[in-house]
Amino acid sequence: MKRKVFVFGIFCFFAANAIGQSLKTWNWTTYKMQFKAPSNFKIDKNNAEIFDAGNDALHLTIYPEKGEKISEDEMTSLLRTWARDNKLKFDGKVQKMENLNGYWGVYVDGEANGLPTSILLLVDPDYPNISFYVWLQYNADQEDMAVKILQSFIPS
Repeated sequence: MKRKVFVFGIFCFFAANAIGQSLKTWNWTTYKMQFKAPSNFKIDKNNAEIFDAGNDALHLTIYPEKGEKISEDEMTSLLRTWARDNKLKFDGKVQKMENLNGYWGVYVDGEANGLPTSILLLVDPDYPNISFYVWLQYNADQEDMAVKILQSFIPS
């Protein structure tokens, strides 16, 4: 009997975690952007200057930057500079993201404040005068979820 209660308790724990981390589609209508993130994200800020939300395991921040048109080639240098300015520990490599649902994109994986951190720079080729700097910090056991979030951005 104790074993059944123990197994049931473990099942409930994992089921609660799975439900707590289910993805939902978020719309940032100011910038006609959609992305997926956990349904239990708590929004800290959501305005024209920043989208900032998270839970106990992941934290997502998006900073739009309006101004000069950024070419695909300039993105690598800009993201590398942003990573260094924000003291992200990384190997110096900036990777190009393929098949980004309509965005151009580059990313860096590293560590900040002792946690795995991925940053992106996204540009919608239809609106190259607006870029999006994305910062996603997560617990080490949430890497798969982080990848799903980072691959989910689409212009809407």
